Amino acid sequence: MFRVYRSMNDTIHYQSIGFVRELLFREFSVVPGNRYYYYVKTVSQIAPNPESPRSNVVDILIPLPVPPRRGFISGT
Repeated sequence: MFRVYRSMNDTIHYQSIGFVRELLFREFSVVPGNRYYYYVKTVSQIAPNPESPRSNVVDILIPLPVPPRRGFISGT
């Protein structure tokens, strides 16, 4: 099992945002235009230390939506 940590716009203020059992995590509470930083730790219920050291940090910039096209182009 993995515990997922996230920080918004910096690499200092992380919060635990959930657990996953597989190698896929989807988050639906992100806001376009923000950058998010994530890392994971493995969690064990039988090891002396229940959490591993953290993984490498990955950052993701959520793109802004593309505005709709307006107008038209006419040729000769």
